[in-house]
Amino acid sequence: MKDSIKKEVDKVLKETNPNLFDSKWGRLLHFINDHNKWYVIVLLIFTVFFGLQFINVPLLNFIHIDDVSVKSLIDNRTTNIVTMISVTFAIIGFLIANLAIKESFTYNILFKKSTFFPVSFIALSLIASFIILSTIKSAIPLDYQTRTLFVGTFLILLVIFLIGFLFTRLVKFTNQKYLLELTKKELISESRHNLLLVGRKIISAKKISELGFAQYSMAFYMPKTKGNFQISKDHSVITDIKLHKLKKLAQQIDINDFFAKDVCLYRKLTQTNEDGFFFVEENKLNQNSTVLNRMNNCVVTSAIQTEQKNEAKEYIIQKLKENIKANNDKLVEEYFDMLLEMFRLQQDFKFSISNKEEDITVGIKTDVFKMIDKAISSNSLESFYAIDGFCVQLLNLSISNKNISHFKEYLDLARYYYILSYNYYEANNAMYGKIYEQCSERAAMRIREVFLLLNFYFDKTDKADIQTKEMYNDFKYIAFSTFSQLLYNQVMNKDIKSFSYTLNQLEQGVFFGYHYDKYDFIVKLLRQEYSESELKNYKVGILPYRYFQHTVLGIKYWLFYLYENNQINLDELNEFVVPVLQIINEKQITPEYWEIELLFNYLNSNALSWYLNWQHWDYVTHKDGKAFTMPSVFDWIFTGFVIDAIKQGSFSNNFNVDTNLLEKQNPQNKSLLINTLKESLNRVKQNERWQEYFNNQLDTTQKIENQLNQINATFETQKAKEIVSEKLIPEKVQSFKSNFSNGWKDSKFIRKIFEHFGNIQKDETTDNKLFLVGLRAFLEKGKHFFLHISDNVYGIDDIAKSYGRNVSSAEDRLFFHTILKSKTEKVFNSVDSGLEKSISKLRKSKHTPTAIFLDYNPFFICQNEKWSNEKIIDFSNSTYDGVPVFYVKGNLLGNRFIVADFGKAFIMLYREIENAFDNVLKIDVIEISDEMANGKLQKEPEKWKNIDGQKISDEDALNYIKTSIILDYEVRESFEINNKSAFEVGLIDNNNKNI
Repeated sequence: MKDSIKKEVDKVLKETNPNLFDSKWGRLLHFINDHNKWYVIVLLIFTVFFGLQFINVPLLNFIHIDDVSVKSLIDNRTTNIVTMISVTFAIIGFLIANLAIKESFTYNILFKKSTFFPVSFIALSLIASFIILSTIKSAIPLDYQTRTLFVGTFLILLVIFLIGFLFTRLVKFTNQKYLLELTKKELISESRHNLLLVGRKIISAKKISELGFAQYSMAFYMPKTKGNFQISKDHSVITDIKLHKLKKLAQQIDINDFFAKDVCLYRKLTQTNEDGFFFVEENKLNQNSTVLNRMNNCVVTSAIQTEQKNEAKEYIIQKLKENIKANNDKLVEEYFDMLLEMFRLQQDFKFSISNKEEDITVGIKTDVFKMIDKAISSNSLESFYAIDGFCVQLLNLSISNKNISHFKEYLDLARYYYILSYNYYEANNAMYGKIYEQCSERAAMRIREVFLLLNFYFDKTDKADIQTKEMYNDFKYIAFSTFSQLLYNQVMNKDIKSFSYTLNQLEQGVFFGYHYDKYDFIVKLLRQEYSESELKNYKVGILPYRYFQHTVLGIKYWLFYLYENNQINLDELNEFVVPVLQIINEKQITPEYWEIELLFNYLNSNALSWYLNWQHWDYVTHKDGKAFTMPSVFDWIFTGFVIDAIKQGSFSNNFNVDTNLLEKQNPQNKSLLINTLKESLNRVKQNERWQEYFNNQLDTTQKIENQLNQINATFETQKAKEIVSEKLIPEKVQSFKSNFSNGWKDSKFIRKIFEHFGNIQKDETTDNKLFLVGLRAFLEKGKHFFLHISDNVYGIDDIAKSYGRNVSSAEDRLFFHTILKSKTEKVFNSVDSGLEKSISKLRKSKHTPTAIFLDYNPFFICQNEKWSNEKIIDFSNSTYDGVPVFYVKGNLLGNRFIVADFGKAFIMLYREIENAFDNVLKIDVIEISDEMANGKLQKEPEKWKNIDGQKISDEDALNYIKTSIILDYEVRESFEINNKSAFEVGLIDNNNKNI
């Protein structure tokens, strides 16, 4: 048995999609009608004509022809067959000239479906056979001629029958309906061929993946190589893979050393040195080169392209455009029915299609969009109805087959019914009024109807599994997103009539009483009377209601945002809001605080890309090529919620719903939501347009602010209890300490210079002359950094490093304070003169200057030739007269400088500390004890018993204090003058103009 992955793949495809394969009879007809197989027919006719007489066939013996007549009959038959074929071709030419549709595609179908090629090849082969026989008759036995004449006569009769059959087939091609049927069959055949290629590619890739190879990527850090394997010249596609051989090789190797690069059927190849199939790391090539070549040679390549066919699809699209332009609605429907069969075939395909290259319907949506535009611009309602009918059938098909990609693509077209028709209507009201009205209404109706279809095709009862309910929600989300975007387009066009109609369709078609379940279940949540299965089902079941709620509220709050930004006036705002309020009041969809909290958590999620199209709503026309910022959803959604709260007098009262039960929360989102609402409230209070909207009646804003403060205080006290009850995570404490130490090490300045010159000593005396460099810091609300809830806290590592840098800065301050107070500085009128004289003095005193410290001051930039950018010490800044220069930041020197023989002048003493970093830096993270907390509370009761103006109990205040942490860090060290004559301190007089 041939080792071929195709056999394995086709076996799987025949089990899952048997409709992709032709029957044996179909394959035979396809073979016979293939004009490229002409040589088979020619050989067959020659073999029968010249070889059948060698077999004793009784049929060839029952008639006797005398010897004299044989030769003349051979000549006559030759003449007869040539004349007959000539007349036949003339008639065929006449019939072809009278085809119902004269186009290259229909000619191709004619030649493929009418048996024209095999009949022509048989007839021509028979003519050639008789001509050959007539030519060589004098050289062959008379008996052989007689029997050959009989064979030829029977073949002539066969040709006459086939020509008659061909005539009957050709006559059908003068019938347009028959041609349309053949076009449809050709499209289905083409689609099956394409899906067969796609299926083979997908399954073959899966089978290679099952062998365990990691996928090779150029992004890998370690360079990979395919060895000395080369793809055969001009080979452009993978046509087969020796799967069994590859399996055996995979069992003999360490699979982790090898990488596969897109090994699958029909993968296109590039003639480059980088292209190949299996790779290893370059440092592992020597031991794997032989097996690597054998693996690469398991892949069979060819120069013969095996590509998808799109001739029939492109022809149908072309005919659709032509017939829409000509308002030929009947043919438009016929061609759309063909396309629908193509979609049905793909949706029946049992394998997931992941990219556009594998989608046989790709590009059709764009063409349909252009057809809609053409139908509307031509003011052809009939053509529009035909296109709309196709979209309706396709949406129905997509829902029934649970195909969400086609559903999303073609539901979005309904929105363009409105957009395109409105653009033409705006340009010419009189001409496009009727088609605009129809398109606008159908846009909303089509979206509404999909909700009815979803309820028909999906089981929404309690018996339905969670996966089915989740898929149902996915379809509904797309439908609500389309509704949301349509409402946005109508608002931006200030089209109140279409807007009201769309809201009416939304209200009628999509709401099914979920709000009753919501209130019942919220009571269970508050009482904690729910089971896990109830919670899981509720979370899935409530989603359609939330989509509905957000669609209505989103467009309402967007209207508020347009009003706030002077895009609509107060009258226009009220006109648009009236139908929105009607649906809100009838369906009781005013959101409660916990629902807004859920929405905020979802919008402020890293996993979110788009939600109901809100993120790309804008009211400004931007110029191409210029950067711009889209309006933030947080600026208008939550401002709208605040405006609603002001109008109704307060937020809803269900603040205690644990939203974590319904959706995993980012702990920071609660605080961020409160801050967002407070910012929105302040913006509303300060904006004159909102003063006008509320008729200067903003008395409830203080109550809203108090509610927010109360919510925040409740949240902070609850959070405090959770934090206090948890223990510090040792790994987080250690990570903090490590980052603290790294910050100290990375920012070392003076300590690094002492380490370089080696004048640093461990102090082992007991007189305790060393200074404590460090602090016992009270890190307010810092405990959460060391708990699980800090997993998503941004910047904690930087905070730790900043504390480390503080220690280094404290060391620098201690050093320069010690030096500057130990010696009186000399005054100079410039940096150059001061450095020159100080260096000269040190050298005269038998000292070698090794370090210059200058204040980091732009006035000190000098042009003296003694200055150089050379860095004798790699962490110095420059040199002066061959001496390393160090710039001192933090204004520690002022206008002073220091020149020193550093190793002789100074000494650093330090104390080793047990369990400290580098035995020097001690870092402790200490929880707040009850005693510490009581002390803090007694000292500052007003601070700790007040959160956003809300009084809290002593118990809550103590918990609030204990959310803090004590950060105890220190080094024990001192800096001493070892030799006063080995350094000089200078002061630059800033008042001297020569500086």
